Amino acid sequence: MPAPIDPELLKELQALAAPPRADIVALAQKLAAFAATHPRRMKQALAACKLKPAMGYALTRIGRRLSDLGCDRARLNAIGWGKLDALLAHLTSANAAALLDLAEATNLRDLPRILRGRGPPPGARRIGFDLSRPQRDALTAALIAHGAHLTRRGLKRKETALMRLIGFAPVPPSSASHERSNRWKTPNS
Repeated sequence: MPAPIDPELLKELQALAAPPRADIVALAQKLAAFAATHPRRMKQALAACKLKPAMGYALTRIGRRLSDLGCDRARLNAIGWGKLDALLAHLTSANAAALLDLAEATNLRDLPRILRGRGPPPGARRIGFDLSRPQRDALTAALIAHGAHLTRRGLKRKETALMRLIGFAPVPPSSASHERSNRWKTPNS
């Protein structure tokens, strides 16, 4: 049977985990220490601290890793647990400063793509559209006709296809899978 959780340690974890969670690094280190001594009680401790398992286990990984690096605590707290979790696979003591600079300069959505080497080009801006269902279907069909690919996770290569659609990029060689449908042709095309 696993050892019981020390009530004082549990109170300390709850105090650190209570919003606004000002000291993420301290919480991460305490969770890592707790996981080392009470691995079978981790789920119970996360529930008692009102932390979702994804965040709790991410903080545990962060706490284990940050003890080796010795980075500025205030800077790590400002970056946040989501970006720190994204950086963990790439973080070493040699590149810590550069990766922390990158994390401060980018948002969480772009950070994993940039770390994989597929980030947006310099100066790129994100745009969004509010479209009705028929408008979205028409745009999707037009993008597919110009080189985008429909996957389970949405459209791939949609930026390049949009640039081809407006005439800003070269048109790809036509193939049977990318031919335009007569349904979307305008009378002038």
